[in-house]
Parts: sequence; structure tokens; C-alpha cells
Amino acid sequence: MHGQLFTSDFLREGIRETPGWIAAEKDFGAFRESVRRIFSGVTAETTLNEAQTEDEIILPVLAALGWTQHLRQQTANRTGRQDVPDFLLFATPESKT
Repeated sequence: MHGQLFTSDFLREGIRETPGWIAAEKDFGAFRESVRRIFSGVTAETTLNEAQTEDEIILPVLAALGWTQHLRQQTANRTGRQDVPDFLLFATPESKT
């Protein structure tokens, strides 16, 4: 092991049997399937404007990632929109408030 925390065998194989890995693999599989559904109707010929892209792709992907607390772009300042984010994401309803 030469001072390493985990053996190579554990990192290649054993870790896959731990509860954390199994749960993460299940969660990732569900996320991957959600993203497949979101993008199923999108092709190279699809033309979406910014609002459609936000509604049909960005917001569903954020929801699949667990981001349910957000605010869309707020009023732009007088000098333009370069310093105004499209979305603000919040970890909890309290932080959004």
C-alpha cells in the first residue's frame, strides 16, 4: 500500500459494494434517465429561443439535479444585462426568502 489510505483492489472493485456507491449509482441512473427524457425531442434541427431553452431544458435539468429553489433573471440594470445572472439558485426555501 505504500502509505495509501485505500488499497488498489478496494478502489477498483470493493468500493462498488459499499452502500454509498450503490446509492450514488442508483441516483445517477435516475438522473441520467431524466436527462434522456428531457433531451429526447431535441435534435440538431431543433430551434429554441432563450425562453424555450430555459423552460424545456434548463429548468427540468435543474429539477433533476434537485435544484427546486430558484429565481429567474431579475430586472436588468440600466447599463445592460452583462452583470445580471439568468438564474439564482438557493439551497433551501429559507435561503431563497
